[in-house]
Amino acid sequence: MTMKDFRINQGWIMFSGSLAIGLSVTPIANAFSLSAQTLDSSNVATGLISLNTLAAFSESLSDASEGIQLFLNQSPVSQLPFSFTTPPLPEHRQPIDATVVLDNGTAQVELVNLTGAAIDYMVVEHTDQRTLSGQSNVILSALPAPVVIIFQRQDNGLLDVQVRPTETPGVLQVTLDETTDFSAHRISMKIENDGAVFLN
Repeated sequence: MTMKDFRINQGWIMFSGSLAIGLSVTPIANAFSLSAQTLDSSNVATGLISLNTLAAFSESLSDASEGIQLFLNQSPVSQLPFSFTTPPLPEHRQPIDATVVLDNGTAQVELVNLTGAAIDYMVVEHTDQRTLSGQSNVILSALPAPVVIIFQRQDNGLLDVQVRPTETPGVLQVTLDETTDFSAHRISMKIENDGAVFLN
């Protein structure tokens, strides 16, 4: 290889690296800009985070993850003997709150509102924001796993969420009740494609 060829290759490598970094950093910056604007400590403490904000933040984090993966695939880092996508060790994973036996990869969720307040909820990427009035219930059918449901009381009160599989395959009952214990407060539920249910 001549010195001229080396300089050309070197320039291309630097250009490719800059392009890859740009592609990865932009969505990361967007994601953390959104988090700084909307997920400040006062909003989290009071629960004043809209369902659309939570969904948008989730999408921004997804974009950031795609940018990171693109950068890793195009850089020497991808040749290292470890992976950034390695799942956490079992002892570091969040405990499973319940397990539901899926019916052909789908779940049916019954939301039961035990509070006296209306609750806004949304199945991310499947429904718009909806409202469940106090002391009522609704059944969400044929939800393809993995799926995330987020919920929030309209009066911004705290929610104690309990999940219970029923005897019917694929059916999960989710009760939403009042609580004054912030540590028990939950705002979302995720059903994984293996039927594992997590509350957050």
